Amino acid sequence: MSATVIWRPEAFNARLIAAARPAAAEVAAAARAKAAGASKRVAASILVTGTTTNFIVGSRSPLGILFEKGVGAHEINPKKQVLKLADGSFVTGPVRHSGMARKPLLQPALAPWTPAYRRTASGALRGF
Repeated sequence: MSATVIWRPEAFNARLIAAARPAAAEVAAAARAKAAGASKRVAASILVTGTTTNFIVGSRSPLGILFEKGVGAHEINPKKQVLKLADGSFVTGPVRHSGMARKPLLQPALAPWTPAYRRTASGALRGF
């Protein structure tokens, strides 16, 4: 006597794929929490975007990459006649900026991805 087993993993795979989105949302929340100390504008711009199987956690703000990678020394030219500084004072010419060390926001937030996905995937497969 023999038996033929036909494995159709579509429902199983669909649950695993669906579990990735909540895990990505946890990663985005961790990145937002990390970014809040550096820049509230960058923290507010962190999002999860894409399709069900192909998505990214990133920042819409152009400042996001500056915090992630850091900035070397550079010159800032005012767009108008004057440039307002962080202390409230104004200058009329170019300003030499000393740069900024990297303050990674997204890379450290990836650390909880594996446990978050394991948790959401095991919940999605419970009772399957």
